[in-house]
Amino acid sequence: MSNYQSIILQTGTRSLIARSLKRFTLTINATNATYVVSPVKQFYTAEDEITVTMTASEGYTTVDGSWTPGNAVVFSTPVGAGVAVFHINQNTTVSFSSVLIEGDPPVENTTSSITKDDITWTFDEPVPYGLFANGDYWVVGPVNIVSIAPPCQTGPWGGANGAYDSPTTERTINGSMINPVGGPYQGYDSNRSPRGDSNIYQSTLNVAIGVNSENPLQVPVGSSLVSTISALPPTSETDLTDAAVLTILTEAPSADSFRPAYCGTDKTIKFTKAELDYSKLEKLTPVSGMPTWASMETMFARPILDHALVSMGQHIRPKNNFPGGTVYAAYSLGRYNPTAALMLNLNYDDSIKEKLLISYVQQGIDLFGIVETGGYWWAEGGHGVGRKLPILFAGKVLGNIDMLNIGEKSGVYLYDDSHSPVNPPQDYIHFGDDGSTHYVSQLDVDITNSSSWSPTNVDKTDPDVALPYSSEDIGLPEWGNRHDHAPQGNNKCWSAPYRAIASAPLPGTVMTMHIMGMKTGWNNPALFDYTDRYMGIIESEESLRINLGYTVEEWNTLRPGDSSGRTIGQYIMDLWRNTPVGPGTFIRNIWATYRADYGTIWTGE
Repeated sequence: MSNYQSIILQTGTRSLIARSLKRFTLTINATNATYVVSPVKQFYTAEDEITVTMTASEGYTTVDGSWTPGNAVVFSTPVGAGVAVFHINQNTTVSFSSVLIEGDPPVENTTSSITKDDITWTFDEPVPYGLFANGDYWVVGPVNIVSIAPPCQTGPWGGANGAYDSPTTERTINGSMINPVGGPYQGYDSNRSPRGDSNIYQSTLNVAIGVNSENPLQVPVGSSLVSTISALPPTSETDLTDAAVLTILTEAPSADSFRPAYCGTDKTIKFTKAELDYSKLEKLTPVSGMPTWASMETMFARPILDHALVSMGQHIRPKNNFPGGTVYAAYSLGRYNPTAALMLNLNYDDSIKEKLLISYVQQGIDLFGIVETGGYWWAEGGHGVGRKLPILFAGKVLGNIDMLNIGEKSGVYLYDDSHSPVNPPQDYIHFGDDGSTHYVSQLDVDITNSSSWSPTNVDKTDPDVALPYSSEDIGLPEWGNRHDHAPQGNNKCWSAPYRAIASAPLPGTVMTMHIMGMKTGWNNPALFDYTDRYMGIIESEESLRINLGYTVEEWNTLRPGDSSGRTIGQYIMDLWRNTPVGPGTFIRNIWATYRADYGTIWTGE
């Protein structure tokens, strides 16, 4: 037995009675295991020595067994084999159930290539591989990659091929990065860089250049290889169509592991599917207008590259990895993230929620990884909204304190210790939801009544489109396009550019935080009060009309050329309430049904 690790289990012992019985049967029920009994008999006697050899599946075995009479059970696991052996050869009754036996990991599968979402990595020799809980691949490394397909190339894919092409004729496409970090630089596609956009391509970050059998890409353990396929031609939203993540680990993880964040060098396996706490999700009665589960599962099935900064980040967000982003791409994450979170808090079986929950939590892990490497999403129209929610959501269902504490360095932390939008704390984490919502302060009054006031995209001398704040506005929960870093662009006017489309994602986020009891952890009361104000205005026809400055006559005038025969007022109400500019039916119905159940609604009184 020197090659075995043994555990002795003795329960329900009746040794005196056992000696008097002439024969007995043996019954074993096992899950996640196969077993062989030797010898095989209908009835056994106390003189028989019975061996049950049980081989673990996936590294773990749950055993329910009983035999009468038997012995004090010796459970032995051969070192390195994942096999349990029971020797039954004494006269005593032993029974046990639900014993969790931890065996060694299963024998690893190997492969010479892996294909994920039309991207293929080929290795110089077979490597152990497997899948994370969300369906992304891992391999045991280090590895040498001799081919990435489609290959990275530089050629005449720029210039006149499309309205959003680079002004130069040469363009590098289908790039790859190892362990990207949050920031302005990327190595996937060179299309936008000659135009002076902030998402700057750097060839030194593109590890896919020149990869072949004579020049293999050596990828060390502790790496995430992010490979892409470029859009030919590019669109107004993105330069990429597809992206896939391959994680290189030191050893095989358990089958239900979440993938480590693709950003940064920490590839520790921190979370498993078994840790998901469904009790943290509510089971509210569903409302009408909800998307299908299948559509939302597709929306979050693939990694959503989001590590480039703010508005230009959309250009590396692959079209097929986030199908909801084909129209109004910059704002779609802000809208669909709370939609998924709310669906997961409705009264559906956990089995129905599981696939979306895994993908959604994986996104939260990825977003937190971006933050940990210096990434952020400050307020800029609707570009930066929707990222804080998945981080907090993932932290809640995984019980992870680091993600749950993201609010400590965001939200009202902007104003901590005499700091402000013009003097933010150095470690402040920008999220668009927080950065655009605030209570009007004396600073806002001073700036908007000074020569430095420059309201976004409007003439500040035209009172129909630009209004400064006054002292009477101090304390008003408000939205500002770039309030957290450029408050001189603030504009009290309700029709201020981007207010409608940037405010639309907020009700879903606010309702999720209310429902999951995380308002305090979010750490920005102004977000919640402004959203109450916003919903109160757009759901009241009279309030919306007054805030937009229309007379009753103008409001009720037929809109010229409207194919539906709507008045100007009806058109505006549809615009502010429905997608793609407004919150949409599902979010509005959630708000109407449940908002009153979660604390005082801000009314300005």
